[in-house]
Amino acid sequence: MKRRRGSLSLIHIHPEEFARQLTLVEHDLLRSIKSWEFLNQGWTKKDKATRAPGIIKMIKHFNQVSKWVATEIVSQREKKERVFVMNKCIEIAEKCKLLNNLNGMSEIIAGLQTSAVYRLKGTWPDLPSKQIEAFEEMVELMSSRSSFKNFRSHLQLCGPPAIPYVGIYLTDLTFIEDGNQDIVFDHLLNFAKCRSISKVILSTQQYQVTPYCLEVVPAVQQFILNLKFLEDEECYKQSLKIEGRGAAGAATPSTNIPESSDDPEEAALPSEVRVS
Repeated sequence: MKRRRGSLSLIHIHPEEFARQLTLVEHDLLRSIKSWEFLNQGWTKKDKATRAPGIIKMIKHFNQVSKWVATEIVSQREKKERVFVMNKCIEIAEKCKLLNNLNGMSEIIAGLQTSAVYRLKGTWPDLPSKQIEAFEEMVELMSSRSSFKNFRSHLQLCGPPAIPYVGIYLTDLTFIEDGNQDIVFDHLLNFAKCRSISKVILSTQQYQVTPYCLEVVPAVQQFILNLKFLEDEECYKQSLKIEGRGAAGAATPSTNIPESSDDPEEAALPSEVRVS
């Protein structure tokens, strides 16, 4: 875990400061999203970069952070170093949660849930039990059961400033758009559908207007904005190098994460935030 002289790396940034700067970066991304970007599932269309530029930027950032977390872990050849990095990532996720940055928390947890990381049965048992418990609590918080009931309940208690997990709102809008016709009774506009869409958009806007009172640390923000990461397939190959198939070890955390396979395509990044 050495670094080049003058370079910045994860191990040299305090978890709380990393979480603060990640939160500032992500709140700027949230504020950049315009209300019209949420209409007509623009983020799924061929011209999505034009129809939903702010949403696409936030989605790409989510995926980049998740891939970076997995990359940082599988890049450590020594088990004690992997444990150190995993522990630090969980700490950062916890600090994000305390800052009401549920998007940041979720993307870090998603990185820890990828097949490349979750399969490391020789590494997980060496994490402190309190960190395993914290990880499991955050996974449970972001569970998709009952339409993300736990997340929605927690968000109501947060209040702004906060950064919600935007993927949930995109899922809500997709259900509304696909499940309701635009025109009813042959010629009448479906105002009930319009109201439902408006309600979701207003829910996101309330978190755009209240800023975080945190000091900017340019060097850390630049690090976050220029994360280096492996793509899923390469990340999984590296995972196999550090812990081969059938490596000895205790069970991985007892969360509701599906048992990982040797297929990197089954990495547990939320599908609604995938961008091709």
